[in-house]
Amino acid sequence: DLEALAEWCGSAKLYAERDQAYGAILAFDPDNGRAHRGLKHTQLRDGTWVVPEKKLPSRNYAPALLEDCRRRRGEIAGRFRERLFALLELPGARASREARRRVLEAVLQVDPDDPQVRALRGEVRRGEQWVLVETEAAAAGRERIREAVREALARPPGLVPAEPSAEEERLDVSWSVALANEDVRVLSTGKRSEAEQAAHVARAAGDLVRAVLSSDVRLREGATVYLLVNPGEANAFVDALPGLEADMRERLRGLTGAGIPGTPNVARWDTVEAHRLDGAVRHLVGSLVFDGFQIGLENGWLWDGVGLYLTRELCGTRLTWYAGGITARDETSRRFAEGLVDPKTNWIQEAFLLLKREKATPMCDLLRKDVSAMGLDDMVIAYAMAAWLLEGRWSDAPELLRRIGAGEEPEQALLEVLGVDCEELRERLVRWLSERR
Repeated sequence: DLEALAEWCGSAKLYAERDQAYGAILAFDPDNGRAHRGLKHTQLRDGTWVVPEKKLPSRNYAPALLEDCRRRRGEIAGRFRERLFALLELPGARASREARRRVLEAVLQVDPDDPQVRALRGEVRRGEQWVLVETEAAAAGRERIREAVREALARPPGLVPAEPSAEEERLDVSWSVALANEDVRVLSTGKRSEAEQAAHVARAAGDLVRAVLSSDVRLREGATVYLLVNPGEANAFVDALPGLEADMRERLRGLTGAGIPGTPNVARWDTVEAHRLDGAVRHLVGSLVFDGFQIGLENGWLWDGVGLYLTRELCGTRLTWYAGGITARDETSRRFAEGLVDPKTNWIQEAFLLLKREKATPMCDLLRKDVSAMGLDDMVIAYAMAAWLLEGRWSDAPELLRRIGAGEEPEQALLEVLGVDCEELRERLVRWLSERR
């Protein structure tokens, strides 16, 4: 059938289409002499065929006949597709996902525009190209998220004065600002402007999570942000916190902020204001996602990926990293870590490069990692995975989070909700990153 199509295309002066048909023949029959000769390949004495080093691309000279050519090619591909699909469905065949993938690729060798196969591969047409449905959806998905951010931040702050509780008065620091809105309280030892911004963005975090993940979750009652801006306050604050074991106090002293165990509250004592805001918002986003979907530290890629993505959309920064294995042990790693802090660094591009080098953690392993086991590369890839999910598959994201939060194996949840296994997820992510750029 392809030989007949090539002959017809030649007679119709559709030479580019003729060469495509000959190329399809060689995909199935690499030694087909008729196809090689049609493509002007030279046969050596030992029988091998050589492609000319320089050959101008063939052109079509009868555009009015292109539609007829596509119809003929589509009919050939349709017959081929039906017979291959029938083989896959034979009783006892148990075709693997790899076999199905190869079948789809085989049909596309005949007709790169076969609509049924493209749909089964999760692709749609954009102009003259086929792209992933996630790619086509991502532009609208990003705008949906940005509009949610704009609306959340445009709401009036709704701030009213607050009073530290008797317990908070005993935390051995002097609060200079205490205020609240309907979602969060903020107590600070610094400027009022910083406290107001923290309360404003903290409330916006709730709006954003509810909008992006189609949830009704809210911050827990009494949720409070403590901002400690002066030297020495952090140790005094940690020492005065009630009910903590000695090892927990020691651990908190080594951090720049943390959630207060047993409470919905977060304290930040970073030396830079932007870090304090980023850390507070990052913690509150994590609390919202946990309360709404039970996604916790054991779900490392979702906890870090979704948290980093949404915090960046709100604050413009990605400064709070929960991943436990991010110690930069060499100069290259240190430079990489320093670059990631720069808000101008394109984490999407960094993730693409990491995945293309094929040195990244295998996808099935990454899906199972606790956040404490994740490294720097894992964190960046998790961020890209969250972007893919929230931008390109946003309607499926809540169900995926619910299933994984309920304890379903990530691979099973991905397969049932998104229709991809681990390896397919990696392939789609790499392709999506290349198409998104």
